[in-house]
Amino acid sequence: MNTPTETLINSLQILANDIQSEDGVANAAILEAAQRMEEMDKHIITLRQRMSVMDDDALLANDIWETDRSIKRDLSQQIEKLERELNVANNHIARLEEAGDKMALILNSTRERWHSSNQCEAVAFEWNEAKETKP
Repeated sequence: MNTPTETLINSLQILANDIQSEDGVANAAILEAAQRMEEMDKHIITLRQRMSVMDDDALLANDIWETDRSIKRDLSQQIEKLERELNVANNHIARLEEAGDKMALILNSTRERWHSSNQCEAVAFEWNEAKETKP
């Protein structure tokens, strides 16, 4: 098991004060080691915090990407549905236009032909059928 860094730093600082050396080099070296460990520990803590933020950012970016993908999929499905509905409506309009054109031809013909023909009834039936059809 590793000794906590703070405990090592405190121990080195105590040793730097308590060690007896004639020239003080050992004391200075031990104290400098304690100071460097303390600085490195602060940097490590800062780096871990930044890494945590980066991890959070990565998770958020992934969530945004997934949401974006889901929205695109939903929009694509809605567009396909609307295109199908538009095609049905366009077909319905085409049928109505065709039936209306036939009615116009019959109505524009002579009166005798109008009364003697079953065309009017057939076209009217076709027109009613076309306009009653729901898209």
